[in-house]
Amino acid sequence: MLLEQWPKLQKREAKKALKKLRKDGYAELPVYVRSIDRPVVQALATDVDIFFPHYCTDPQQAPFVHRRVLMTPTELLSKVSTEDWDEKWADHVIENLRGTHTNDIDAKNSTAFLGQFNEGNSDFVEVIYTYQRLMKDGAEGIYCTVWHQSHTGNNAHAKFQLLEGVPDYPFIVTELHRDSKRLYDTRSMVDLLRGAQWQVKAERDARIDRSSLATLPASKGPVGRPKPEFRPGGHVTERRPGEYGWVDPPPADPGSIEIEATMLAQADRMVGLSNPEVDPDAQVKRAFYLDKFLQHVRGVLSAAFSAFNRYGPPQLFFRVSGIPEPQQFEKMDPNHEMDLRVSWDAQNHDPETVERKLQSMLGLVQYDRTGKIDISKMLDFAAAAIDPVLADTVMQAEEQGTAKVARDVAQDLSMIYAGIEVGARPQGAQIAMQIGQNYMKQPDVAERAQNDEAFSARLQKYFEQYQFQLQQQKNAEIGKLGTEPAEFQGIQGG
Repeated sequence: MLLEQWPKLQKREAKKALKKLRKDGYAELPVYVRSIDRPVVQALATDVDIFFPHYCTDPQQAPFVHRRVLMTPTELLSKVSTEDWDEKWADHVIENLRGTHTNDIDAKNSTAFLGQFNEGNSDFVEVIYTYQRLMKDGAEGIYCTVWHQSHTGNNAHAKFQLLEGVPDYPFIVTELHRDSKRLYDTRSMVDLLRGAQWQVKAERDARIDRSSLATLPASKGPVGRPKPEFRPGGHVTERRPGEYGWVDPPPADPGSIEIEATMLAQADRMVGLSNPEVDPDAQVKRAFYLDKFLQHVRGVLSAAFSAFNRYGPPQLFFRVSGIPEPQQFEKMDPNHEMDLRVSWDAQNHDPETVERKLQSMLGLVQYDRTGKIDISKMLDFAAAAIDPVLADTVMQAEEQGTAKVARDVAQDLSMIYAGIEVGARPQGAQIAMQIGQNYMKQPDVAERAQNDEAFSARLQKYFEQYQFQLQQQKNAEIGKLGTEPAEFQGIQGG
């Protein structure tokens, strides 16, 4: 019965659970579930994590794309249970191919040259995901093959499947510049700044070396005693015997600092980080690079939304920092493209500019005669602009605010009914007055208010305070308009 209920349960685990049930009356079973936390957004390095054909011009039109992943044996066995990978393939690569090729690619990139790559890669298994555009039965589709480059023959791959309904590869590639047709000929930010970075490093290393020689100069002596070694604290031989001393350090280069400053200024100017007064095109360059970044973000968001429509639940609720109301997404057609626009304004990080914008927007409220401006949304935005974390803590949804005011007023009325005098709350006057009108319509309350003068006085004082709050709000509006607001067919105007 246990094996029928959980087909992936091992027989020995089922027997162990039965013994536990007979002995203690309960047992624990490991349950395998499929993870639905998709999509996963990762930044992949070209020729390290992801590989395209050398002739590729459009990544989405490439015949194949390879993605390289290093996995632990535990992750591989988990894939067998959750994603139906071939168990014999997983056992073979874990036993025989752990650590194979895991350092080959890392040893060729710049981080390995600097001695910063992880020497512990021998504990991992290299897994290759190959995405291909193939024709099957006259229809084109994206197929995914999971394999290891050293495992051939039977069970050569862990999985081969069609990504149903997926029209494009799950990668978003954004080129910084497109100077030629091929993708690999595109110049990246690293290519632009590599020369300046090397020159700055050379100038700094030269000053460090000179300082080391000046602090601990090499000694001088006869040839052959000891072996010559030109370094700080080393020994330099001379032809004239019997002369010992210290080697003079190289003369200081006064232009080294200037060269470094020039190269740094050139790098800043190249990417738009220089002073706009010195470089008039700085803002244009900065906007160009920001637009490229936001263009990539837009592509990632669009792909994530498409994956949500394909794999996600029918509805999704989530929260945004600074906005109290929950946001909701509903599934649409997976082939539907979401029209996204991502923008960023540097002025939004200037407190004075944000304050001026908020003051100007709040000034428009007095001209709103038809309720076109949503005051609650304006308050949410203003609070988020001041401090998103604080707004997320203190702001609450409109329904929650109304319910809280209703609970507070109901509690106050209960205390008044019990003979305790309470004062009005600082907020929610309009809701309190509406609740009070319905409260006074109840037969038992109306009868007691007629016969009990103390109860009637407490009620009258309580609601007079709320009435005074409403009058104060109206007076503030009169102060802005200069006259009492006009009322025409239930619509107030100034």
